[in-house]
Amino acid sequence: LRRGLGDNQYGMVGFERPQLRHEPVVLGVRYLGIVEDVVAVVVPVDLSPATYAQVHSARDVAAVLDVPVLLAHVVEPVHFAVSGLPHLPNLEVERRFRAEKSLAELAFAIPPSLRPEALVAYGDPAEEIAKLARDRDAGLIVIGLHASTLLGPRMGSVTYRVLCLTSTLVLALPPAKAAKS
Repeated sequence: LRRGLGDNQYGMVGFERPQLRHEPVVLGVRYLGIVEDVVAVVVPVDLSPATYAQVHSARDVAAVLDVPVLLAHVVEPVHFAVSGLPHLPNLEVERRFRAEKSLAELAFAIPPSLRPEALVAYGDPAEEIAKLARDRDAGLIVIGLHASTLLGPRMGSVTYRVLCLTSTLVLALPPAKAAKS
């Protein structure tokens, strides 16, 4: 749990650099004075197998803070290396339709008391996530790390760029053990 890189290169002053863990860690957010800044939890998802654990964790945080959950997926534009290829409108429509369907299923699993909302954006993922958090004055972004069998949990390029682009509090979750298999 830390603010974007603009605040401090290694996180909050006086805290040691955290070790990656697979167990959930309960933080005293009320003690840190963070609760007042969080009016919604933005949950950008990539619809990978780790998405369900990420949404579950974000749902639990939102329930403790009693704030709404905003699920978001960003559809990246398709760029072809060869110019002159025809534009494929059906591809874009299909990608957006699949994202909307998946987000609707995820939102259905969140209790109505948390006022879940699903949003599909189009563009650069990191920029759209940062813009969404800023525009909605969210206060917290719950984003996932990626896993590799060789390297273990690591920060992906989107997570890294979100940290660089936002001043919103970011909770980066390692992938659940179940999602690795």
